[in-house]
Amino acid sequence: MRGHAPQLRPVPSLRRDRDGLLWYATTGSVGSIDPARIPRNRLAPPVEIVGVSAEGLRHAIPAGGSLALPQGTRNVQFDFTALSLSIPERVRLRYRLTGFERQWQEPVGRRQAYYTNLAPGRYRFEVTAANEDGLWNSGGAALEIVILPTFVQSVWFKLLLAALTLLLLYGVYAARIRYLTALMQQRLHERLAERARIARALHDTLLQSIQALLMSFDAHSRHLKEGTQERIRLDQTLNLAEQLLVEGRDEIMVLRGSVSAQALELALAQFGKGLAEHRPHAFELKVSGTPRRLRPDVQDEIYAIAREALFNASRYADATRIELELGYGAAAFLVRVRDNGRGLDETVAAAGHRPGHWGLVGMRERAGGIGAVLAIDSAPGTGTAITVTVPGKMAY
Repeated sequence: MRGHAPQLRPVPSLRRDRDGLLWYATTGSVGSIDPARIPRNRLAPPVEIVGVSAEGLRHAIPAGGSLALPQGTRNVQFDFTALSLSIPERVRLRYRLTGFERQWQEPVGRRQAYYTNLAPGRYRFEVTAANEDGLWNSGGAALEIVILPTFVQSVWFKLLLAALTLLLLYGVYAARIRYLTALMQQRLHERLAERARIARALHDTLLQSIQALLMSFDAHSRHLKEGTQERIRLDQTLNLAEQLLVEGRDEIMVLRGSVSAQALELALAQFGKGLAEHRPHAFELKVSGTPRRLRPDVQDEIYAIAREALFNASRYADATRIELELGYGAAAFLVRVRDNGRGLDETVAAAGHRPGHWGLVGMRERAGGIGAVLAIDSAPGTGTAITVTVPGKMAY
């Protein structure tokens, strides 16, 4: 109805009569409306997707199935429409792209949907419409699209990139480990060299001076008559000084034989060579198998056992040759100290230790603490071999 409601007051422009009709007056006509019989549009508008454009290129819509877009597609435009012959300007539309968004979008005044920066994958574009009375098309229209990935967007490229990244990180880690290992080895050599220098200095100055003093006192003591009280006291003092000198040499051996978690062979070699410098025997180190890192507790006990065995062989065996063997096997780790000396006394072999000494007892205790087996093979005049065997699963 064209026109406007009259502006004359108090004359009304809208009235309801007894039958429920609404009468209205405009500036140009009079009419009525029956609220009980207002016509409603029960027909939902049909919806159609009329076109798809990707990267500016138009693609035909397939009759069924899905539409495959070219590799590397990122920008897509969908064209759609809804058919209504009653009041087309009041048709409402909404759309969404499943796989990219969840909420519906309702455009105003346009019949296109734009999407940018789409990743490769499978999507479903859905569109539906409602007529002027708010009746929505429950079916709507839908189109499946597939964006094929390029090589750099494929899963294989991502796996390759991840593998290269891991390889690069491993290379950096390995280089760092090699650098730190070399640095620790260098510091270990420097530390052992400094300890050896101090030991040599003590041996060449302090111990040699004490030895010279002992020889001088011994020469003077010979001028005293044997059996006199002065000769007896001087001999006792000289014996005590000799014991102190031996203990000082032993401490120097300990000083030269420091251990490191990175070089068990180097530390034992230094200790064995230090013993050979002060005893009339040769020393040799043999390593079989590929050296592997021992557990810290195992390495400490192995070092203590090997050092004790080397010290005993050097001091008590009267050997001309002492051999240390380290065997890195897959099934077990082996340490063997062998000499060609006089062998253990029968009383020592039977008792398991020398009276007043607890070196062999301590070696057995240390071996038992790490699950190792200690074996002693000795016979008078044929030398002694002390072998410690640690199972591989407990050693490495």
